[in-house]
Amino acid sequence: MIYTVTLNPALDYFMNYEKISLGEVNRTSQTQVSAGGKGIMESRMLSLMESPTTALGFLGGFSGEYIRAFLNEHGVLSDFTPIDSLTRINVKLKTEDEETSLDAAGPTLKESEIQAFVQKFENLKADDIVVFAGTIPKALGEDFYERLIERVKTRGLLLFWILMVKNY
Repeated sequence: MIYTVTLNPALDYFMNYEKISLGEVNRTSQTQVSAGGKGIMESRMLSLMESPTTALGFLGGFSGEYIRAFLNEHGVLSDFTPIDSLTRINVKLKTEDEETSLDAAGPTLKESEIQAFVQKFENLKADDIVVFAGTIPKALGEDFYERLIERVKTRGLLLFWILMVKNY
């Protein structure tokens, strides 16, 4: 099994415009909602290639439920840790020439939620692969990936990481 880790997933709301004028009412020509996060994208690609994959991370609130349903609808297995905080929502404003991204901060996480997530790594098997991707919520600290990587390495698992160390 290939496990992808998205610590800071998002519901991405894309809005397309001919042009955007600040301070005025702008009417969109098209909208789209999608599950966002680098690890989630990796799981979606692996699923399209019919590789066994499970997406891991934190999800909460109606935006988290949407992401879970979206992945299920697209045939992606997931085992997200439920959280009380709302999963962030990002707004992507697109015109023909530009894209502006309005990204929300990462979730507030309780210690019990963090421990429940970390516990999932105890169930991984020696032939599993773990992919770490994306940003780290501030609540986890900048060294959280390093701590997870050490946990994975001590279990003898193969791992890959696509890191963005910027905290949200």
